[in-house]
Amino acid sequence: MKRTGKVWTLVADSGSTKTDWLATSADGDELFVKTEGINPYQMDDAVIGRVLREETRAALPPGSAMSAVHFYGAGCRGEAAARLQRLLSREFAVDMGAVRVHSDLLGAAHALCGSQEGVVCILGTGSGSGLYDGSSFVAQVPSLGYILGDEGSGAVLGRRWVAEVFKGKMDEVLRRQFLSETGLTQDCLLEHVYRQPQANRYLASFVPFLHAHRAHPDVAALIGREFDRFFCRCVSPYGRPDLSVHFVGSVAWFFADEVRQAAQRAGLSVGHIEKSPLTRLAAYVNRL
Repeated sequence: MKRTGKVWTLVADSGSTKTDWLATSADGDELFVKTEGINPYQMDDAVIGRVLREETRAALPPGSAMSAVHFYGAGCRGEAAARLQRLLSREFAVDMGAVRVHSDLLGAAHALCGSQEGVVCILGTGSGSGLYDGSSFVAQVPSLGYILGDEGSGAVLGRRWVAEVFKGKMDEVLRRQFLSETGLTQDCLLEHVYRQPQANRYLASFVPFLHAHRAHPDVAALIGREFDRFFCRCVSPYGRPDLSVHFVGSVAWFFADEVRQAAQRAGLSVGHIEKSPLTRLAAYVNRL
């Protein structure tokens, strides 16, 4: 189907690792695009501009125009959100008034709760949670990032795992297998974590190994402890055990059983778990 010259509404769901985009046209066409993650709190204008031009715009049909852009993402708050709004307006040639930038957590709430009350959580590279009343958040436990917070996230699972690896606090056979498969050395680890940018992404890159070996007692114990910490520190403080707890994010999706087990231990019930809220989010935006 020829799409050249179409006008699209563009919706983005972004984390620190990847951004999922969905372009929809008035006549019902849809186009999905996946790019590098965009986090305006961690990335400068030049890097964000490159992703928008070389990955997002390059994937759209020639001559495409945008009627509106709705961006929901990690790090989208305060001045960082305002800066991203200006960049989106410039790169997609859209009036500032037609560009909306919101937090990834609000995107999860719009997608999973709509106008209903609930506790909304993100478990991906980072993590977050909020108590949603059907229109806005009435309480939020601050995330604080992967050094001070981000309980249950891919970055923190990876951080705790590699610390155990190099301190020798695990089954030696599994430790050797991990080091053999990844080729990881202590010098390489320290270089990436302390000297290279986006250490959170790097640490989260070890999560697939954890998923592949999640039945191993050492891995299962680490995952269980971290999800228990997430519910204890980021969900239970809302004091609403009557509400379902909803999740988006790859960690929640791939470790759904472990998330539900940790919720049960905390006396809470899990509602929706979605790897990506993008389709539901686009439907919400198009109803506005």
